Amino acid sequence: MLKKIKLALLNNTLLPAAPAVHAGAEPNLRNIFLSRRNLGVNFGSLFYLQKLIFDEFFIEGTDNEFDAIQKHIQKNGVSKTRELLENHWKNYLDDQEWKWLMEVGVTSIRIPIGYWHVNGGKFCHSTPMQSIAGVYENAWKILKENYIKKASDYNISILITISSVPGAGDTDNNLGIISSKSPFWKNTTYQITTLSLLKFIANDIYNYQNIAGLEVLSEIEKDVKFDDLRKFYERSITVIRKKNEFVPIIISDSWNPIQWINWLRNHTAIANGWLSVDIDHHQYFCNSREDKEKRPDKIIQEMDNFVLNGVDTADFDFIIGEYSCYIHENSWKQYFFNDRDSKTCDFGRKQVYIYNMRARSGCYFWTYKLPNSEYSEWSFRSMVNRGAIPHRPMSIIKEATEDDLNYILMRKSEEHNEKCQKLDPSEEWETDRYSDGFLAGWGDAYSFSEFYGSRIGRINAWKAARLNEHIILKGENKFLWEWEDGFLDGVREFERIAFNGIL
Repeated sequence: MLKKIKLALLNNTLLPAAPAVHAGAEPNLRNIFLSRRNLGVNFGSLFYLQKLIFDEFFIEGTDNEFDAIQKHIQKNGVSKTRELLENHWKNYLDDQEWKWLMEVGVTSIRIPIGYWHVNGGKFCHSTPMQSIAGVYENAWKILKENYIKKASDYNISILITISSVPGAGDTDNNLGIISSKSPFWKNTTYQITTLSLLKFIANDIYNYQNIAGLEVLSEIEKDVKFDDLRKFYERSITVIRKKNEFVPIIISDSWNPIQWINWLRNHTAIANGWLSVDIDHHQYFCNSREDKEKRPDKIIQEMDNFVLNGVDTADFDFIIGEYSCYIHENSWKQYFFNDRDSKTCDFGRKQVYIYNMRARSGCYFWTYKLPNSEYSEWSFRSMVNRGAIPHRPMSIIKEATEDDLNYILMRKSEEHNEKCQKLDPSEEWETDRYSDGFLAGWGDAYSFSEFYGSRIGRINAWKAARLNEHIILKGENKFLWEWEDGFLDGVREFERIAFNGIL
């Protein structure tokens, strides 16, 4: 009963995040890491072990991390098993690979972890992983030293994603242990432990500049009730924001993005400020029966109809947390042309193009590398080298001059004025707000581009900060939409010129 009371007390009013940029300030390095658009990749099976990626850990027929590590401990003891794991964590990639990631334009790395990896395994108490927690003593320290700090040397950010909490994981066996007698959603102790874990992480990463976000849960089982998940997300936001007002909080859309758009729309107003909550959508084209029955060319042709189809992503910041270039073998069996490599490249490039439009905050390929070439279409390194994932420009392609700015602003302002007159010729429109917004958007897009060709990704968080600045200067009224239109046009027009139309 006391634990239920403690959990209920966490239902505090949601706290707004700090603005994406302070009023009147130019974007600084931390602002850019937090808000730029990311070409990302998952470091799958770095900490959270998965048999398909690194099967050598899974001895004696084991197929989950708990059973595998338990077998290692029984065979070699805690010390040698810890050494085995730490050697893997420290040598997942070398300096040449970090350099390669930077050179192909990667800006962010998504690192899935389990609750047992955090703070020396201290959150394993009274959980199934408690008996093997000793081997994870240095996991969190290694994540910070070898990945967060190391990534900053290459201008790369880190997105930390919780793939498993006590008694619950995502939809792909991500419990670390196959079964649990106390499911997370009905276990008060497990929920309090997880909220304490999130609170710890939020505080511990506070001083790192290159953090792209903290993801509360990677994926959610489809049968979890919306109200249970809503309460957990709200409690998570509360505990994270009490320790860290900057970090973007990422929530899984739990295969239903519209319900989380509606929730965010309502709660952003309640919080009296921008929540800085982004929605994570995972997109694959190989799992459903319908996918497997389609030829690859049909999947590519119809892709536009399936990626966040019918979802208005314009006012909310989305990421694609996982995607790949894999099309099921059943689909290839129906395709009688000998151009699999070419079609795979078409498939990958079209995905990136659509994701850049509908999930502007970024997309993260699953996974970085695989030891088995049979699964190369799940390997980022392989797909980049084969041309399926395009390199990101590391600088602007064409300079956007002051003459460009003046000409385009004049043309776009005329278009805006005509639009207003068509809406209501008798209205006293405040079209100067459009010009103010355009100049703000153009200026911020330029500032981002100076940092290795970066672009604004979390456009709604950024727009909200600049809109508040505008309201302070010119007041709030029904014409704020003019400023917002101008801001978005300013960003788009600068990027169109500077990157030569490349999305």
